[in-house]
Amino acid sequence: MKLTKKQEGEILAVYETWLNAYLNGDIKTYDYYLADDYHFIGSTNNEEFLDKKDTTKFFEKTADQLSGVTELKNRIKTVELFEGLVIVTEFFDAYFLINTEWVYYGRFRFTSVIRKNKEGWRFIYQHFSMPDSKAQEGETLGTEQISKENRELRDAIKRRTIELEQKNRELEIETALEKVRAIGLSMKESADMLEVCKTISQQLELLNVKEIRNVQTAIIYESKGTYLNYEYYAKHDKLLTTEVDFKNHRIQERFANQMLTGAEELFTENIKGKELQKWLAYQKTTNQFADVFLEEASSLNYYWYSLGPVALGISTYAPLSEKEIILFKRFRNVFDLAYRRFIDIEKAEAQSREAQVELALERVRARTMAMQKSEELHETSQILFQQMKELGEPVEQLTIGIVKETENVVEIFATVRGSQLHQSFRHSIDEMVMNKIYRGWKDRQKSLLIEMNSDEIQVYNRYRNELVKSKMFSTILSKDERRIIYAAYFSKGMLALSSNTPLSEESHRLLERFSGVFDGTYTRFLDLQKAEAQAREAQVEAAMERVRSRTMAMQKSNELGEVATILFKELNLLVDNLWTCGFVLCEKDRAEDEWWLSDENGFIPAFFLPNTGDVTHANIYNAWNNGATYHTEQLEGEALQEHYDWLMNLPVARKIFDDMLAAGFKLPNWQKLHCAYFKTGYLIIITEVPCPEEEIFIRFAQVFDLTYTRFLDLQRAEAQTREAKIETALERVRARALAMQQPEELNDVAQVLRHEMGLLGVEELETCSIYINDERAEKAECWYALKDVREKEKELISDHFALDLNDT
Repeated sequence: MKLTKKQEGEILAVYETWLNAYLNGDIKTYDYYLADDYHFIGSTNNEEFLDKKDTTKFFEKTADQLSGVTELKNRIKTVELFEGLVIVTEFFDAYFLINTEWVYYGRFRFTSVIRKNKEGWRFIYQHFSMPDSKAQEGETLGTEQISKENRELRDAIKRRTIELEQKNRELEIETALEKVRAIGLSMKESADMLEVCKTISQQLELLNVKEIRNVQTAIIYESKGTYLNYEYYAKHDKLLTTEVDFKNHRIQERFANQMLTGAEELFTENIKGKELQKWLAYQKTTNQFADVFLEEASSLNYYWYSLGPVALGISTYAPLSEKEIILFKRFRNVFDLAYRRFIDIEKAEAQSREAQVELALERVRARTMAMQKSEELHETSQILFQQMKELGEPVEQLTIGIVKETENVVEIFATVRGSQLHQSFRHSIDEMVMNKIYRGWKDRQKSLLIEMNSDEIQVYNRYRNELVKSKMFSTILSKDERRIIYAAYFSKGMLALSSNTPLSEESHRLLERFSGVFDGTYTRFLDLQKAEAQAREAQVEAAMERVRSRTMAMQKSNELGEVATILFKELNLLVDNLWTCGFVLCEKDRAEDEWWLSDENGFIPAFFLPNTGDVTHANIYNAWNNGATYHTEQLEGEALQEHYDWLMNLPVARKIFDDMLAAGFKLPNWQKLHCAYFKTGYLIIITEVPCPEEEIFIRFAQVFDLTYTRFLDLQRAEAQTREAKIETALERVRARALAMQQPEELNDVAQVLRHEMGLLGVEELETCSIYINDERAEKAECWYALKDVREKEKELISDHFALDLNDT
C-alpha cells in the first residue's frame, strides 16, 4: 500500500510545521505534534527521552541555542509507509550563525516515525545522528585514527591539566578578589575598612601566602603629619584603628612621603636584627600596637602600594616572593574600589556628622537665647554636656568659666557626669590648674590642654570640694588616676571638657566650635545680666524707698517697731531664707545693746542683750566699736549650740525663744549673722543659708542711719514738748499753791496736782497726797501711787513736782 499524494502532502505539512517550531523555539507548537507515547534519541549523550513530557522539558531548556541561529541546507527527504507507520528520513547540512558569520557544523541524518490518531498525524519516534568522523571511506571503524587521537589526547590532557591548574589558580585568585570586592561594596561605615583588611589577610592566607603579620590601610593626612591606620593582625586576630604621627620616625616619614608622590608607588622595607628590636622598642613608646611576635621573628618586611593619599600595605615575618608581591598588587587593584567606597562613606559620614554637630550647636544656641535669668547658665552647661555625650565624646565634666579679673576669680558653672551643680562657685585664679587656664585665656590662645596625675587630681578635688562645701568631686572622681582638661576660649572666659581618657582632634575642634557659638550667645547672657542688675537695682531701690517712707512718716518713736517689720518684709523679698532682721542700737562703753527685731510672725518687742559674755556678740560689738562697715559671723555645730545656750540663760531672750518654740520654731543647724554698721548701731540680718548680698545690706544700713536720725529728731522733739507740758502743769500747781489763804486749801492743791498729772498722761494714777513733815512748813513731800508708769516718767514727774512743792 502506498501513500496518496494528499496523505503525503498532509504528512510533509505536519513535518515542516513541527520542524519550523523546533528551529525557532516555538514550544507550544513543538509539543502539540508529539504523541503521548513519543520517544526521542538525539545526537548527543544526554538526548535520550522515552516520553513526551521529558522531551518537551528538555526542549524548553535548550530552545534558545537553536532559535534564530540555525539554517538547514542541501536537504534530502524521503517519505515511506511501513505497516501503518510513516517514516520520514531527511539528510541535510547544518549551519549556525556565530557572531555575524554562518559556519558549517556538519551533515545530519534525521529520522521521524509518524502515526495518525484521532487528533491527526503525530510523531511517535525521532532519531538525530551524525556520521562517524573517525572512519575513512571503506571502513566501518577508524582504529588507526583512534590510536593517533589517543596519543594526541594524552598530550592534550597534559597541556590541559596545566591549563586547568593555572585556570583553577586564577579562579581561586578571582574568587578571593571577588570576596574582597564584595566586602568593599558592602561597607556601611568607614570603620568597615577593618573588615576589608581582615578579608585580604584571610584570602591571601588561603592562597598560601605564609607568615602574614598584618594587612593595613593608611589614610594619609599630609597637613596634619599623620595617617589613620586600619589594621588587622592575623596571629592576634586583632582589629585596630590607630592615628600615627609619621614625622616621629624616619621609616614612617619616608613611607608617607613616597606614598604621597603618586599612585603605583611601591614602598618596601626589610628590618632585621638589632634594627628590628629598636623598631619594636620605638613602637612601644607610641600609641601603635606592639607585636610581641616580633621579639622572636627573624625579620619584619613591609610592602606598601600607593593609591595617592591612601596606601594598602602588608607586613610579614618572612620576605615575600616576586609572585606573592605581584599577587598582593592584584589585591591593591581591587582595593581601589573599596577605597572609593570608603571615600563616599567618609564623605557621607562627614555630612551626617556635620548635621549632628549643627543640630547640637543650634540646641545650645537656642537654650542660651531663651534664657530669662543669668542663673539659667547652669542649664546651658547641662545642655552642653548632653550634646557632647550625644555626639559620642567621652566627657566626664563640662564647665563654663567666666573670667572676672578685677575679683581675681573665675565663676564656674559645671555639670559633672550628668549631675548639674545648681549653684555657681568662684574659683580663684591663683589656684594652680586655674592659673594655667587663665594664662591661656590671657595670652589669647585658641585652646589649651592640661593633663594631671592622680596626686594632682586629689589636691584639685579637695580645693573644689571646699569651694562648693561638698565632697562631690572626691566621691565622683577620686578613683581617677588621670585627668585631662581641654579648654577652648571665648572673649569672656572658656568652655572646658575633662575626661580620664585623651580626647581626639575632632573633640578639640568640636569644643572650639561650641566655644565660638557660646561667645555669640554669651552676649545675650550679658544683656540679661545687665537687665537683671537694673531690675534688681530697681527692686532694691523700691524696697529702700518703702523703708525710708515709713521712717519719714513716723510720728512717735515707738513706731520704730513698725519700721523693723517693714524692713523684714522688704528684705525677705530680696533675700532667700531670711530668718530674722532688725536694728541693734549701741552706745560706747555700754555693756548692753538695744535690739529691735522682726520675723515672719511680725515685730518682736524691743529688748536689751549684753554685748559681752558671748564670742559672737562680742565680735559684732567690737567691729562696730572699731568703725567697721560690714561684718559676718557664721555659726554651726558646737559653736552654734554654745551661742544658743548663752541666749537661753538670758531671761529676756529665754522668753522670746520659749514663745517661738511654742509656735513650732526649731533651732537651725547652720546660721549666719550679717551686720551692716551705721553710726549708732548696726543692721542685723540672720540667714540659714549663705547669702552673698553684702552690698544690699550695707545700703539698707545707710537708709537706717537716716531712719535713726529721724528717730532721734522725733525723740528730741517729744522730750521738748513733754518738758513744755510739765512746765505748764507745774505753773498751774504753783499758782494754786501761791493763791492759798488757809492751810486747808492744800487739799485743793492736791486736786490740781492730780488733775495736771492726768493731763500729762499718767492715767494709772490711783492716789495723790501732800505730806507736811515740818510744823513750820519748811519741807513738803508729794506722795502718789502708780499702777503702771515707766520708771523714767516716774522720776521725771516726781523730781519736778517735789521740787516745786518745796519752793511753794
